[in-house]
Amino acid sequence: MADGTPSGHARLAIDADGGYRLSWHRAGHHGDGDPGFTDAMALHAPRTLRRGAYPAWGVYANVFMGLEDTRVEFRVGEGEWRPMRRVDAPDPRLVVENVRVDLATELRGLDRSPEAVPSTHLWRGALPTDLAAGEHRIEVRAFDRWQGEQRAWTTYRLVDVAR
Repeated sequence: MADGTPSGHARLAIDADGGYRLSWHRAGHHGDGDPGFTDAMALHAPRTLRRGAYPAWGVYANVFMGLEDTRVEFRVGEGEWRPMRRVDAPDPRLVVENVRVDLATELRGLDRSPEAVPSTHLWRGALPTDLAAGEHRIEVRAFDRWQGEQRAWTTYRLVDVAR
């Protein structure tokens, strides 16, 4: 979808007392091995940053069933959990796909992906650049009112640059 939600379906479970639970299930998910793209969310972060750079670059979490009051947090390594801020912006994963299609010299499929529009369920956290050089794990957790705690992770690398 244009907000970065993958093809799939929502499942509604209704309890005898009238309570209900919702969950999202992406189509074609067969354990593709990307820990940053789960049924609950998709992550986007830069792959490499300069160590010591101004920490302006962020990790994004598109929480597919996220609502305005959904609590989303991230941590790097075994660090403390920090809150992520909900932002009205296009999902960077879909923006990247849009650019790939634009730059392709051959058709990549019968139809183009939808053009990215601002998502109402996108969160952002600024990545630290003052850690040791090397690869760092970014873990994100979202507290879903129906499914409980949902997690995903990705990595980024900090490199030293000689000046």
